[in-house]
Amino acid sequence: MTYFKNNKVLLLVIAALILVNLGLLYYGFIDRDEKRVLRTPPSRTDMLNRTKEKLRNDVGFSDDQIKQYEQLRAAHFDSLDPKFEELGKAKENFLNLLYQSNVSDSAINEASEKICMQQRSIDEQMLRHFISVRQLATVDQRPKMDSFLQKITKRMSGRGHGPKQNGKN
Repeated sequence: MTYFKNNKVLLLVIAALILVNLGLLYYGFIDRDEKRVLRTPPSRTDMLNRTKEKLRNDVGFSDDQIKQYEQLRAAHFDSLDPKFEELGKAKENFLNLLYQSNVSDSAINEASEKICMQQRSIDEQMLRHFISVRQLATVDQRPKMDSFLQKITKRMSGRGHGPKQNGKN
């Protein structure tokens, strides 16, 4: 008992360390699971609403321009969905080569070329869509529209997210 009376500071330090460890355990395991639930990807409707608000507020689109944008976007995604399905199938076929014995280089090249062609088709359609969206803007809105589209294309290419590498984003 005299040991505890003589080392009150030591006991306070140990108690503080226990509390800090418990807090870190909570933050590291329990709190992280709650945050994961919140990180669900936005739905197409959510993305559409955000984009419309940005076009209205940041670029200065009118209601008529927003309606035209909605029509362009709907047509774009309707025609893009099957292309993404084809790309997924091409990638699946490519990766299934892993389970075949003695896969030739020509089979690998052929399967990867199908992926490239599908991705090329998607990229071309995306560019055409952005050109159409850009043409909705008036001459006065073009600089703001260009800035808006540049942010989107950076995000799509992976340059608008994540940690910086070598001082670059």
